[in-house]
Amino acid sequence: MNHPQSVLSCYTLFWTRLFDIKGRSTRKEFWHPLWINAVIMTLLTLFAAERASYIFGLLIFIPNLTVMTRRLHDVDRTMFLAILFNLSSYIAYFLIFLVALVPTGIVTNPFAESILIITGFIGGIALIGLIFYTFVLMASRGNDASNEYGHGGTASMMQSTETPHAQ
Repeated sequence: MNHPQSVLSCYTLFWTRLFDIKGRSTRKEFWHPLWINAVIMTLLTLFAAERASYIFGLLIFIPNLTVMTRRLHDVDRTMFLAILFNLSSYIAYFLIFLVALVPTGIVTNPFAESILIITGFIGGIALIGLIFYTFVLMASRGNDASNEYGHGGTASMMQSTETPHAQ
């Protein structure tokens, strides 16, 4: 890229590289769509029908996964963490659902209640650790040099800023 990355260009790339898990993405290409989608999701939740935010959440699932994968490639990590991060959020929802069943009386076995609560607690701690680690990686500076995932991302940003100056 030979120009500064604007918010609009990053959000456009988010959608045009919808199924692209190859290559690399810069921090801006990851963070701009993230905050824009958070604003859209909040507005849909507050002012639209409840289903609208669910539908939007489903629409951005694949592009979120792919941009996270490309961002991880920029810091020399594999797609595994992106898959684990996204799967863990669904597992967390399931654990929260199970733990919420305890006070309803549906779970009548005290041993099962204890297992659910302990599993929910351990799963919650693990999820917090995973979220923290993932967000540190997403905020980390990518590699300046090309790597096995390509020469895009931070490497292309470095190339565009290293143009010779006129004497």
